[in-house]
Amino acid sequence: LLLSLLPLFAPPRHDTKDTIEKCHMQGIEVKMITGDHLLIGKETAKLLGMGAEMYPSAVLIKAKNGDKESMHGYKTLAEMCEKCNGFAEVFPEHKYEIVKILQDADHVVGMTGDGVNDAPALKKADVGIAVHGATDAARGAADIVLTEAGLSTIVTAVIGARKIFKRMTTYANYTVAMTFRICFTFGLLTVIYDWYFPTILIVIMAVFNDGAMIALSKDRVVPDKTPNSWNLKNIFIMGMVYGLYLTLSTWALYQTAVKTTFFEDKCDLFSLNDRHVELRAWCGAKLEREYLGAPGSGMPFDSAAQFDAAGSVCQIPGYGAQHHICPQGPVAPGGVLDGDQPSALHQCMIEQKYIRGAMTRSLLYTQVSISGQALVFVVRTRDWSLANRAGTATYIAFLLAQIGSSLIGVFGFGGYVEPRHRVDDCEFCGLSTGGRTPFFDSKVVPIAGTESDYTASVIGCTGYVIVAWIWSAIWYVLLDPIKWAMYWILNEDGFRDQVAFRHEKKRTLERSSKEQTGEVFNGPAGFAPANYANPLGRASMSKPVSAVLDRKSAALVPINRTSMTISNDPNRAMNIARRSFVGQGMQRRTSFERKSHEIHAASPKAADAPKH
Repeated sequence: LLLSLLPLFAPPRHDTKDTIEKCHMQGIEVKMITGDHLLIGKETAKLLGMGAEMYPSAVLIKAKNGDKESMHGYKTLAEMCEKCNGFAEVFPEHKYEIVKILQDADHVVGMTGDGVNDAPALKKADVGIAVHGATDAARGAADIVLTEAGLSTIVTAVIGARKIFKRMTTYANYTVAMTFRICFTFGLLTVIYDWYFPTILIVIMAVFNDGAMIALSKDRVVPDKTPNSWNLKNIFIMGMVYGLYLTLSTWALYQTAVKTTFFEDKCDLFSLNDRHVELRAWCGAKLEREYLGAPGSGMPFDSAAQFDAAGSVCQIPGYGAQHHICPQGPVAPGGVLDGDQPSALHQCMIEQKYIRGAMTRSLLYTQVSISGQALVFVVRTRDWSLANRAGTATYIAFLLAQIGSSLIGVFGFGGYVEPRHRVDDCEFCGLSTGGRTPFFDSKVVPIAGTESDYTASVIGCTGYVIVAWIWSAIWYVLLDPIKWAMYWILNEDGFRDQVAFRHEKKRTLERSSKEQTGEVFNGPAGFAPANYANPLGRASMSKPVSAVLDRKSAALVPINRTSMTISNDPNRAMNIARRSFVGQGMQRRTSFERKSHEIHAASPKAADAPKH
């Protein structure tokens, strides 16, 4: 005799499904390994949206022993463990074996558990996590112990760790790129053009860059959707590409400013051109304009060529009085060169080359600083850099550093470092457009023909700072396409495989449980075709019940059939149900007694019965 049937239902926590979905969004595959029956495992997996491709431990054992039928179409046991959704009816040694198989397949495996039987697998996993309320054995074997119920803390920790890792990779990419850029830029300029850059500017640039790198520790980052890993090869390749591109931008600016008259012609700026032909023509015109045939000059030369051939710089009054250049004092017009004295034309060319080179250093320093530190906005995100907001500290560090760089570009260092063999109160150190050189009060220049001709001094380039900003902005535009191209070629962080990864994941989840709407079901009553949402084939569960997941527990809501009163309070509802059931029982008992009395009264023997 069946007296009663007591169904038991232990639904997952209300936040478990959301936690698993967030894990999938972060590229983390979640698998269920349970000691419960296979049907219970599939039912729970269905409620959590994990997929129903689960196998009992017997299948795992047979597959490991070489049974091909137990492989279910998979080529290897590792592939089976990777793509199925879990295993049921397992023992502690099976959990340990599954973790080991996944680790041998080059996966980083995390394991959660609470019991003694989970301890071996927790110890074996790369990250063992003992949940709230776990046994002492599980706590001792785990790497992390959760102090609160639920698994959402794991997702929070993963996202926080990926943010930290993102900041570290941003720092690494930026540092490597800037190192290559500095070495390539000034190394090539020195080797190709015999042009030198002062050490002090590199030191100042490094200090400003340190401010940007410190700000990266508080940068606003978006964590990657796939697990991170260090790939030093890709970091160096991408850093080299960024460095070469920025080197190209600086070389193009140097070539345009120093070897052409583009800015002089198109922007109405003074010339920085240091080509020998340009300098000789400018100095020849200046000498002819200011010293040849000028009233009262006392220098009766017909052309600047005579200055180059026999015209000593000591013929110029301002230089003749400087004994370290002209020990014998001023030379009469038409005097022959002493041998140690430069010609006036040669001195003029050296002074102009010195001035233009010093101003070019300010220009290149400003451009290298702006374009280099702007690179941090590109390497910090895989998206379009201008559409992805960085942290406030990063913007402040960039702004302050570039204000300092622009001020150095405008004002320079007044000709520091001064040449060792020098001329005071120079005569040919003005701008090509005429007038004195701004922020150059010392007027100290090298003596032509000495080693001081190559002194790497710095003089402010004034209006060319705007050129540096515009030039950097133009070349910045192509940095994002270069970044995307490198991400695609190197497949950085699964950039190329993201779409394929999502499709493969969806196909795996629906591998063995696709909808069978086109087939006729001939099974018994109360059942339906098994599918992804209903792996057990129950007609009552043909659609997934999501209401159960919206609260921590499910409670029946009894209804009083007499008053149709519904109560949301469980205690009151139980009292209402109890009274309802008791009332219905009393009504049935009264009806039965009334019926029995009527039958007894209608019986013929009842009238003849003796009365007591």
